[in-house]
Amino acid sequence: MSMRQSTQFIVIGFAVLHAAPNGSFADEPTGDAAGADRHIEEARRAYDGRLLQIQNEIQSLSEEHPWAGEYYWGDGLGGNYSLAVAPRGGFAFRQTGCLGVYDQQSGALRLCEDGSLQLIFRISDSSTATETTREVVLIPVQWGRRCYLIERERILDFWAATRAGVTEPRREPHGRYYLRRGDERKPAKGAPTLPERLRNYGLVAPIHASVTEVIGSEVDVDKYGRRTLRTRVRIDAGASDGLLAGMVMELVEPKPRTPVLARIVVSNEHMSEGVVDQRIAHEDTTDVGEPIAGWRLVAGQRSAELIVISGAPRVFRDLNLAAALRVAAREKMVVLAFFRADWGAESAAFEHRVLRDAGVREWVAANCVAVEINATTGRPPEADRYNVTKYPTTLLLDSAGAELGRFKELPSPMQFVADAGKMIPTKTN
Repeated sequence: MSMRQSTQFIVIGFAVLHAAPNGSFADEPTGDAAGADRHIEEARRAYDGRLLQIQNEIQSLSEEHPWAGEYYWGDGLGGNYSLAVAPRGGFAFRQTGCLGVYDQQSGALRLCEDGSLQLIFRISDSSTATETTREVVLIPVQWGRRCYLIERERILDFWAATRAGVTEPRREPHGRYYLRRGDERKPAKGAPTLPERLRNYGLVAPIHASVTEVIGSEVDVDKYGRRTLRTRVRIDAGASDGLLAGMVMELVEPKPRTPVLARIVVSNEHMSEGVVDQRIAHEDTTDVGEPIAGWRLVAGQRSAELIVISGAPRVFRDLNLAAALRVAAREKMVVLAFFRADWGAESAAFEHRVLRDAGVREWVAANCVAVEINATTGRPPEADRYNVTKYPTTLLLDSAGAELGRFKELPSPMQFVADAGKMIPTKTN
């Protein structure tokens, strides 16, 4: 895994953009190595002390406590995220990977009236020497005797995973969502359930709404010069309609070429406010123009689309890249590695418009061992190995791991099959 001198840490394994080994909250300025070491040691002591306090409290609680415990998600290789929580002890979080500890944080938590957990994390950026905080809201989900903690913004994706039945309920510690340690051995009977006041996060029927007002917009420029138009809008649906803060709505009219999403940030009884992020192209335009009153949005639709239709060939296998290469060698196939990042719409567009096409599915099932490599929560080591700098990027690899070709743009399904067929050896066509 590579290291960058300028890193930005954002919480809990859900949105860590880049990680640096042995860091506590972020890289320290290179001119003060001694100060950086002290910072790391202080964070380690704080984490160890808090973790011991939480573990002792967990031992004193009933095994049936609705959320207290030690949780884990990760791949067992480059990305591992551990979280311990208890009512009085608060939380202790640690991220580890190939080179050791990348991040460790601890602090108090708040049990909200609706049953969710609020955690506050520090975010440091050494490139600007600034530090801010970010609120993370976790929703306890009971599934039989299992307990998950799901970040509010990921709850619809979790429902999709449970309905698809591939990665959840999992039977090993590794996975994509926080599961209480040891619960992978417990049965997951029936359907997952939420705290009573959060039941709308389990919606099945789509919620339709419209933009009624554009509150304001600004252009955000990241350190790579990429520009994003960020627009705050008012929407004519609210909590009484089942629309809650943290949910994501998708633009359906006008119909965009790539998905345009609105994240709900405020939900009142009959009205909500959302934030729409649109990447600005070189010609200073977006796909469908700036948000305006009258845009039609829907919540719940994207989650439904993520469910694989019964009988259709499944695209991705629940494997890491090393395991996929071994399977490819045994089955005399190539590996399709889909590098995705969920902070932009491009990955969702590639997945929905190309990888979910029936013809593409059939071709992939016949020729490839396909795996996802998710860069949403941090740069994976495989991205360095194959010099992946843009998401999504789809690679075709032979069973030894050598690159046969890559896709960085959004082709049509027919073009994807044609171009991919030219990349791989004849015997796998």
